[in-house]
Amino acid sequence: ELNRRNTGIRKLHGQNFLLQREDDRISNIVAKGEDGTKVSLIYFEIDRTSDPSQGGQLTAAVEEILSEVSTVVGDFPAMREKLSDVQALVAADNHVDTADRDENAAFLTWLASNHITLLGYECLGVQHTGDSVNVVDVEESRLGLLSARRTRGVRELQGRLQELNSTEEPGTPQQLSFSKSRRRSRVHRFAYPDYIEINQFDERGKIILQHRFMGLYTSAVYTQSPSLIPIVRLKVAQLMSQSGLDESNHEGRELARVVELFPRDELFHADVEELFRMASAVNQIQERRQTRFFARSSAHGKFFSCMVYMPRDRYTTAKRIQIEEMLMEELGAEESEFNTSFTESVLVRVHFVFLLKPREQSNYSISELETNIIHITQSWQDRLQDRLLDQYGEEQGGVLIERFGSGFSAGYRDDFDPRIAVMDMGRILRVVEGERLAMSFYRTLDESEQ
Repeated sequence: ELNRRNTGIRKLHGQNFLLQREDDRISNIVAKGEDGTKVSLIYFEIDRTSDPSQGGQLTAAVEEILSEVSTVVGDFPAMREKLSDVQALVAADNHVDTADRDENAAFLTWLASNHITLLGYECLGVQHTGDSVNVVDVEESRLGLLSARRTRGVRELQGRLQELNSTEEPGTPQQLSFSKSRRRSRVHRFAYPDYIEINQFDERGKIILQHRFMGLYTSAVYTQSPSLIPIVRLKVAQLMSQSGLDESNHEGRELARVVELFPRDELFHADVEELFRMASAVNQIQERRQTRFFARSSAHGKFFSCMVYMPRDRYTTAKRIQIEEMLMEELGAEESEFNTSFTESVLVRVHFVFLLKPREQSNYSISELETNIIHITQSWQDRLQDRLLDQYGEEQGGVLIERFGSGFSAGYRDDFDPRIAVMDMGRILRVVEGERLAMSFYRTLDESEQ
């Protein structure tokens, strides 16, 4: 919260104590091994502010956050017990393909093995009347942060079921699916929590309940191999099978390496077709110095996930900010977050996640967005090379780049566009070929006549 408010932290100290209380007041601090309540004292020293209202706002925010932490901690055992109960229901369900059911049950077991910090739980009931369905909240089921927070779960499940029923051959909904919350968590870390949604079926194979767990994956998940994560490992296996490549061969190993390095959120939320499309395209870059752009909309249209690959030497914070601002404007986003990945590759990957404005439709073209990004990441030298190749062709343009490309000073590059440089190079070449020296007087279009 302090970082979000751009409040500088001068000092930070923490100490754990065992306290004894009487009448809700601290009566004694006791030694380790004695009976007492564990508490943690955290001391912050922050930048001074002369505005008393800022101090009041910060105090109120901290109190709210501590209240949320208390709610999550108080309901944590109940949420873990509920997760165990749902895992048992999933494992015993006979209305789902056996392989999928076993993988879903394995995922919930994996999740409970310290791979998620549970923040909330809610249950949605589905009422079937003829061909119509009605989704309702099961109020008494709410735990953690969701005990006092209304979500879009009812609306989203209602829309999904109506969409399934409107098709000529209604399919069976997935037993387990993923989504994200539009609201950042202030508990554990400041990020968009994930939802794990588990559908429970009746004897006819119709959904009667949906269990929704909200939480944040632990840090170990983001470095864990996809082959160790249930559901994700199945997606990766299907992707490799669809590619037709042998992992013992070079190209197959490269594709497997690309998937291994993919953002974990993409592996959780993208379907196999989306993953195959993006991973295959990334693999085709093959360490070439290219700028590429890949994007995916979330299942409920709340988020837009983008990956930008660019040469390492072109990446700067200023360019990243410029790309982020351009994408926010074009996509109609209200918030964004990013993660930059540097490996031994010549390319850098920046993963952006944009929270889209609700009920706002944006018209965008993926190819146009990629063109804009390429323009942002191109250096003056790159644009000069493109101009020369366009005007003189690949052979002569390559010779001119080698001959003159590095001869323009920093001052010249600051003042003149590569288009002017190509014109100046033409004049130089004519002088070299015997034409007499000449002078060129001109006024730029943005200069007014004096």
